[in-house]
Amino acid sequence: MSVNCSNIGLSYGSGDFCVPITLTVETDDYTINTGWIAGAFFLGLLVGAGLTALCVKPFLASWEKKKRQDEEEMLIETAAVAEPIGNGKPVFKAEVVPIAGKKNLRPKGSSRFKRRKKVKDEDGDEGVKVEIDEALCRGMVDVLSQTNGMSAEVEMADQDMATIVAMERSQDQEKETLLLKVLEYLLRKKAAKRLVTDNFCDNFIKKTEQDLRDKLKNDPKLSKDPQQLETELQIIQTKYNNKQGKLQRDAREKIRLDLIRSSGMSEEEVEGVMEKLMAQMAKVEEKMGQEQARQRRVLEERLAQRRQVMEYQEVVEAEADEARHERINAMRKLFRGRLDSGQLLERQNDELIGSYEQNLWSRGLELKKAREDQWAEISEQLRQNRLVHMQKLMEKQAQERAMFLKKADAATSTDEIVKGYHDLLSRQHGEQEDLSSQLDQQDVKELERLNKETQTAEAQASEEETERLMENLQAVTDTSQNEAEKILRLHKEQMAAHNARQQREKQAMLQRLQERLQQRLTMASESEARDAQEQDKLCQEQTQTIQKVLASNMDLSEEAKDKVLRQHEQNMQALSNQLQRSKMRQQKSLEMKLNQRRARMLELKQKQEDLKRSKKDMNEKERQKLEEELAAQIEAEEKKLEEARQAAVSDLRRQLAAETEEALRLQDEEIGLLIGRLQVGQARRKAILERQDKTLKELQDQLEKKLTAGKNIPGGHTDQLLQQHYSQVQHLNQQMQRHREAQERQLSEKIKAKQQQKEQEIESQLEEEAQEEYTVQQKRGAGYASLALMQSFLEQRHQRAITELEQEMLAELEKNRDELNRQMEIELQKELQAQRQSLLAQLAAVTNLPNNELEDAVDAAVAGKQSEKTAKRLAKDLKQGIERAKSDLEYGGYIDNRELKRTRTDLDRGDLRLQRPKSGKRPSLKKDAFAQRLEEADEDSDF
Repeated sequence: MSVNCSNIGLSYGSGDFCVPITLTVETDDYTINTGWIAGAFFLGLLVGAGLTALCVKPFLASWEKKKRQDEEEMLIETAAVAEPIGNGKPVFKAEVVPIAGKKNLRPKGSSRFKRRKKVKDEDGDEGVKVEIDEALCRGMVDVLSQTNGMSAEVEMADQDMATIVAMERSQDQEKETLLLKVLEYLLRKKAAKRLVTDNFCDNFIKKTEQDLRDKLKNDPKLSKDPQQLETELQIIQTKYNNKQGKLQRDAREKIRLDLIRSSGMSEEEVEGVMEKLMAQMAKVEEKMGQEQARQRRVLEERLAQRRQVMEYQEVVEAEADEARHERINAMRKLFRGRLDSGQLLERQNDELIGSYEQNLWSRGLELKKAREDQWAEISEQLRQNRLVHMQKLMEKQAQERAMFLKKADAATSTDEIVKGYHDLLSRQHGEQEDLSSQLDQQDVKELERLNKETQTAEAQASEEETERLMENLQAVTDTSQNEAEKILRLHKEQMAAHNARQQREKQAMLQRLQERLQQRLTMASESEARDAQEQDKLCQEQTQTIQKVLASNMDLSEEAKDKVLRQHEQNMQALSNQLQRSKMRQQKSLEMKLNQRRARMLELKQKQEDLKRSKKDMNEKERQKLEEELAAQIEAEEKKLEEARQAAVSDLRRQLAAETEEALRLQDEEIGLLIGRLQVGQARRKAILERQDKTLKELQDQLEKKLTAGKNIPGGHTDQLLQQHYSQVQHLNQQMQRHREAQERQLSEKIKAKQQQKEQEIESQLEEEAQEEYTVQQKRGAGYASLALMQSFLEQRHQRAITELEQEMLAELEKNRDELNRQMEIELQKELQAQRQSLLAQLAAVTNLPNNELEDAVDAAVAGKQSEKTAKRLAKDLKQGIERAKSDLEYGGYIDNRELKRTRTDLDRGDLRLQRPKSGKRPSLKKDAFAQRLEEADEDSDF
């Protein structure tokens, strides 16, 4: 037994044994059951998630309400105010709270044409002030708040008009800002070259900016209020556009004259500055035209999408009325069976159905009224939300513009300023459009949410009224509960079938709305293409006229003609932009007028419908009389609408034609003044050069007489001088021939490349036309003979176009060759004349011609042509030239009989370009100081 108990560590004798027992011991500890703990954990998690789901909705609603309250408080702090303008629509203005110590005054009211304010730098005394435009403060919420479709059309057209006005104002501001910045940059460059002073730059820019604002903003003809009558608005606007363009051109001319009078620069330098300025402004006009076309496209797309939304809302409202009618008709059909079986009396049926119909319409009107009240509150919140977001965006954009203009002084070129600022404004316009689109979508979503809630509430109210009808049916008849439940079940089945059918019709309607949207966008694209073709045709006609005028003008150089053409192209681009804006504005004004009349006619038709519905409180004669009066008013209004439409279209065409004619007349005047100014300047310079050449020739003749009048010239030196002169002339002829050949090769290559490019363009155009013609012929079902004939005709057109192109290129090549020969001949004559003058100076230096004989030669050359002061300067310069010639002779080694040094000519410095020749600088005479003095003296005498 001891062995058996050894496993528990006990040892007993042989007579002992082990008895197993069980003891129960109570302790304070417990055993952990992991399964039960895991189950409890997951159960608590599920319960917590359920409680969170139940509580999150009211918490989110409270959070949204608190957020809206914070936004409203922010609006109060930022002093947002609304002022009535135009037809009663508000213009919201917001300002950042000024820094402590500055009073926040309410800004004065402004009209539609004056709505911008200076943006102060953030480093200034005040924060950046921003004035939010009316076009940005109004959105889809205002359209959705209208009572009918025509009123919504009027609101949409009014918002589009405000957008067009904002676009015009933005472009005017961009043009003015870039004009000043580019002019400042060019003057800073002149100041760096010490041609003008820094103080002059600052003062001139400030004065120019003030002149621009005085002319373009404070002109009494431009300060008229155009809100009195729409017709007067268009007349004023037409005159305003042409007047504004003329004032801008006058301002540029005034800048040129002020620079000539007060800058100290020569007229050529001023013309160079103005030419660079006008080149940059031409780029600005081109970029503005592209941005204007883009904004027009965005405006058309926004209008089409808004119309789609409004049409959808009309469908939703019609569905609600249709569902109400269907519910009443379904119940009337169910009661008809009981009426035919005698279970229901006619009087009882009329009372029950009449009460049911009246209750449904009453509940519907109550819900509609509640929906309108709720929408009024939501719409106000949406407007405030739009104002807050637009305010933040405008503040950010104003700071960006101010920062760019501040950093523009460090720009390396005017192209950088123009492109950077325009790209910045284009990006900001895109940001405004994107934000406005997002806010419009938010407005639509809020309305859809409210509509769904209203539909749910109306469906629930209709069910309640249907159950109440069953209760009334049981109360007035012996209808059992089962029969009433059967009628109710059949009614629900019919309504479910109606809802399914209505849903299918709604999907089809949505598809039709999408197709209609694409049709509107296609029509907008076609209209844009037609307008672009009209503008291109007008530009081509005017360009051809200018080219004919310039071709018949023999007094202008090619450089002057190119300048006139560049100015004409800039004017035509500005004219195209102006006419496009005017057409957009006038078309929108026409649309507003017609929509107002349509809205009036729709109100009359609505009264007519309400009259037909209301059968109580009016006898038959009175109702018939009112119907006849309303019908007569509707007929008269339709007649007036058609007359107004025809008159408005006629007025639109007449006003556009008048504006185009006036703008072209102003442009012709400007081009005529430019041509006249160039002709006068060129004639004056030609007269100066002729007098100078004549005086120099006589001076050379006199000098030759002095040199050959019995003077003993050293033979060795003379031979060396003559040999050098002949060598230089021969070298000059050889260089001229080589450069002539090189220029002709370059010219031929250029003409050949241009011909190839035009051939490719002609082939591409003919291929497109051929493809279009093939498509048309195939649609018409033309046969093989017609297609073959058309192909032969197209080949003939191609051959004729190529032949005409070759003739045109040959004519252009001959013209350029003649111009090249003429310019190289002029350059050769100038070089030979310079060599002759250098030879005479060197001969005079070798012969040691006395000063009195030099003065006699100068007096004989300028006798009766120049002043005594000019003669003295010529004599002095001639003496200095002879002294330099002596130094050159000594340095060249005449004393040591070394080889004469050949002077460089203009042809040694580089290729001869096809341009107006300029006199080169020579080391020996340095442009002949006496010739330069003579030219300055002639210029002084002309003034």
